[in-house]
Amino acid sequence: MKKFLLPFTFIFYFGCGNDPIAELIESYVCTTDGVLSDLDFKAIEIKETTAITSTDSMIYSFYDSDHFSYSKLTSLKYSPTSDGFVVSIERVDGLPIEDTFKLERIDIFLESTEEYLTKMKELRSDVGSYFGRGSKDYIRMGGDIDKALEEISLYEKAKAYSLMPPGTIIARSFNCTYSIFNPSQQVKQTQTRTFYLDPEFTKVLGASDVLR
Repeated sequence: MKKFLLPFTFIFYFGCGNDPIAELIESYVCTTDGVLSDLDFKAIEIKETTAITSTDSMIYSFYDSDHFSYSKLTSLKYSPTSDGFVVSIERVDGLPIEDTFKLERIDIFLESTEEYLTKMKELRSDVGSYFGRGSKDYIRMGGDIDKALEEISLYEKAKAYSLMPPGTIIARSFNCTYSIFNPSQQVKQTQTRTFYLDPEFTKVLGASDVLR
């Protein structure tokens, strides 16, 4: 999600006080496995940066796969066509790529990957029977199966997003600079990260390295 965000109105919160966004971020940062820690959290600056839509997420989910190896995108722009989008991508190495993305490709790739997964599981079972589960081929095939499952998960997400009305806002992102003091270790750190909140601002959905 973190690589495809569209420009949005910047909103700054300084000093943050009892701001509800700061409180949500504090709870997210200071909670581990459902347990609230004793870390001393202080929000220094919060800046709302982007609105994330179903269309953004659909396209990113599709391209963030081993079929394309675009997992380190620095930008993603698109324009609609009658049956999909024209997608412009700039990778971290600066290489520009333009691709015509048709919605039907989601179903095609999902179906073909599911077929591959079924065959790979059958073949791995045979390899395990003949050569044992400790054989290199059996172990390697396990990695291939895991990759296929990850791709299927991404394609399923892309499919779900494609069924939403275009432009549906599914999250908003905030860049937050904050300090954390660990009383047990007497260590204070200052960090800036990007946090993703649901559209109703009731919970933090996740976080990533800061988006500029």
